[in-house]
Amino acid sequence: MVTKKQIAVAKEYLAGKTIKGIWVNSEAELFTSEDLAKKSDEDAEFVKNTKEEKVSDEDAQAENLKLLEDTELIKENYPVMAALIKAFAIKTVGKNADTYIEALTQFKETLKTN
Repeated sequence: MVTKKQIAVAKEYLAGKTIKGIWVNSEAELFTSEDLAKKSDEDAEFVKNTKEEKVSDEDAQAENLKLLEDTELIKENYPVMAALIKAFAIKTVGKNADTYIEALTQFKETLKTN
């Protein structure tokens, strides 16, 4: 059984971290994987990070614009382009790299004209 003491250890670990939470077992061992935590102790519990740093929408938007500026729009950067498409809520007709390249190129052009 996980006690308040083990939960306190987990919360101390989470302090200042931006992860959503951590698994802790009755021995106060910490796990990022639920599967591993449950294998070590059936009663392992997930401790949510209540002080998770919140990034403001404005900060997130600025980071995404910087990422867009720094990212070369090529097929090899598909995961980053997919994240940018989602972040900017750009509608596309498909989900392939060429479609994302075209959509992000057009988006960049509209930013330059505004």
